[in-house]
Amino acid sequence: MNKYKYIYANNEDFVIEDNNTNDVIAYIVPNADKNSWRLVKVNENVSVYVNEMQVHIVHYLEFGDKIRVVGNDQIYLFKKNEKSDDEIIKSLSVLKCTIAAVLALIVVSTTYFLIKINKINPEDDIRKSEVMAYSSYVYKLIIKEILYQEIHKTREGVIINTLDSIKFKDEIPSGTAFLCEDGKFVTARHCLEPWIATINPDSAYKANDKCVCWTIDAEKFNFNNLRKKNDSVYRRLETKFILQNSISQYEISSDSAYYFINNDLVINLGSPKNPRLWRSLGNYNMSSSLGDIVYIPSKFESNIKIAESSLIDSLNIDHPVAHLGYLAEQEQFDLERSRLSESISEFKCIRLKDTDVDKGFSGGPALVRYKGELRVIGVLSRKNDTKNRVCYCVPITMIEKSKQRWVE
Repeated sequence: MNKYKYIYANNEDFVIEDNNTNDVIAYIVPNADKNSWRLVKVNENVSVYVNEMQVHIVHYLEFGDKIRVVGNDQIYLFKKNEKSDDEIIKSLSVLKCTIAAVLALIVVSTTYFLIKINKINPEDDIRKSEVMAYSSYVYKLIIKEILYQEIHKTREGVIINTLDSIKFKDEIPSGTAFLCEDGKFVTARHCLEPWIATINPDSAYKANDKCVCWTIDAEKFNFNNLRKKNDSVYRRLETKFILQNSISQYEISSDSAYYFINNDLVINLGSPKNPRLWRSLGNYNMSSSLGDIVYIPSKFESNIKIAESSLIDSLNIDHPVAHLGYLAEQEQFDLERSRLSESISEFKCIRLKDTDVDKGFSGGPALVRYKGELRVIGVLSRKNDTKNRVCYCVPITMIEKSKQRWVE
């Protein structure tokens, strides 16, 4: 028996079964972008490892990953989809035609690159003195209470029943928010919904973590009602929180927030007969991670300007970026720096390098200098790991796609 069984990346689901019982252990499915894949474990009784790291629910695959199922003799190797013989012959037949074009493409590409790098020349790092003017528009976000609610739409109006709630005696610092020039309070979605970042929701559910249990139960309840075409009743979680800095303080509810949930990954943690649905933002390279942004409209104003999409698209690798945010134990906002790590894509978060942003900066603005002014290009989402000093932010332009999550 061969040591490896190859699994090739394509746009169809691949099923991994138990060699002895033929029970389904996991699926390998393409993500929404059709260019990446994830392994979804659906059997709780069999352990699955990728590169000898145990998979609890979902693992986003890379080519060369070795997948091992406890009890199976073979190890699966995830590979690129190889070309067929016909494709190879076709490629050879056009090779001669492309050689001449290559030289022309090199000239065109070089010219384009030279034009692009001159659109915005990398500038010096942003100094702390430059961002002091924004201090009154950057806020620490503190959660006061989380409520589990059932909403009934009737002819007389909307009835809200609170099924359960958690009040925090010592209010929890959850991140940072900021006020844009158009009156929008902006932050990361996981700052208002901290349970969405739970590493292992299946274990948290079994451990009776309240927010995780509410979320899974609400998803199942709403899914069943949607299937029955009943939109007169649904369930939700509402977060009551404070935005505060040294000048002002506001008490706000998440029911007034606008979200981008179109790309959310909804995963069944249970079985077809007993589903436990979990809504996930995925990993950093997924389009679902673009949902880690919310805004709350207000009548206030600020001098924090939002970058247009054309400006964001024109940024070069190594362009300096500044992050404003609150560390959990600090009362005043601070500044951390990074640089653009790769070309920006509309299908995933902006990747930044050489940064020391830490817990508490989530939801804060990522700023660049453009023609002498600072402008927001994104909202700090998540940090990769300390060793690589990499973080990710959601492009600020995603607020244009955000909508009210609960329409009453």
